[in-house]
Amino acid sequence: MAGDRCVICGKKRGKRFCREQKGLICSMCCAKMIYEQGGCPEDCVYWKSSRSYTEQKNIRVTATVPDSVQKTESELIAIMEMAIYDVLKKDVYYEDNDILRGTERKIEALKHPERGHDVLLNRIGVVESGLDEVIKRVKFEAVDRFSDSLIMDALRTYAIFIKKAGDVKSGGHKYIDELKERVSKFEEGLKKDRSKQKDASGYPLITLPFSQ
Repeated sequence: MAGDRCVICGKKRGKRFCREQKGLICSMCCAKMIYEQGGCPEDCVYWKSSRSYTEQKNIRVTATVPDSVQKTESELIAIMEMAIYDVLKKDVYYEDNDILRGTERKIEALKHPERGHDVLLNRIGVVESGLDEVIKRVKFEAVDRFSDSLIMDALRTYAIFIKKAGDVKSGGHKYIDELKERVSKFEEGLKKDRSKQKDASGYPLITLPFSQ
């Protein structure tokens, strides 16, 4: 419906109410406002979320990756995993195959942007949407750092890893359990050594165990 369109760009659907604009705006216009203005009112939930995300980029954990995987690709996969973890926190019934199929759908959407792409209203669609949002965000915030080809390579590597580490054929959640365990250790490490973590630079690396 036309009335649901973003009051700034008029193209995308407005999903966030903005008091500054006195109407609904899309996530991309919201991000542009945040970074062009240098901030929004302190009690804006989207501004708070953006600040939290930015602060998380200053947290680093040591990664072990093979020479075949670029460091920036590993960082991008870690950011994608954070998005998937956020999805998992809202629904405990995900299976590894849901994560894999959502990732594969995002790969196909990027490979063939000219084709029509139906939005799935199930767990696979939620995974794809979560990856889509984080890809848009990193491209906006670090356009020179994460190219389209790097994003595609990272998605493909991520899909391969899920197949290797997960239980995609039997409806299991081996990868999901492993991801949750890594995040738990990561967060516990922050509590124990927050001062050192805070001073480190770079994107968060809730790392993939490539060495396994």
